[in-house]
Amino acid sequence: MDKTKIINRLSTLCARREYSSSDIYKKALKLSEDNRELADEVLVYLHDNKFVDDERYALAYAREKALISAWGKKKIAYYLSHKGIERDIIDSALSQIDSSKSEKLFLKLLSNKYRSVSKYKDWKQRLLRFSISRGYSYDDFKLAVQYIEDEANALK
Repeated sequence: MDKTKIINRLSTLCARREYSSSDIYKKALKLSEDNRELADEVLVYLHDNKFVDDERYALAYAREKALISAWGKKKIAYYLSHKGIERDIIDSALSQIDSSKSEKLFLKLLSNKYRSVSKYKDWKQRLLRFSISRGYSYDDFKLAVQYIEDEANALK
């Protein structure tokens, strides 16, 4: 496939949703039949014309995962770094997440999980594993469990 066709196809993809540079580079390599030089040229063109922007991608990804999927910052950072996003861009994207909404969502998520594990003796360990798998820190977990325990005691 020639350069123009690859650019047209990838720019159409990028117009529909955000992609990271690494994702687009992989697609360009595949379309160019592993011609690295051509894939590099396509990526530069897409960057220069603002079809691909890692900062924009990281911010959109972080917001979506924090506020829709209820992921913690650690899990989001891990997946962004896995996509080849630079650490300063990741930190910037994470700092722009609405912390109060994220905390409320985490509390609701953990409260719902508490209902299903409260019958077990090791319910705190189960909640901890769940929290960590979602990318939340131990400090976030401690605050949430304290809130859940206070709520449970208030109902008694």
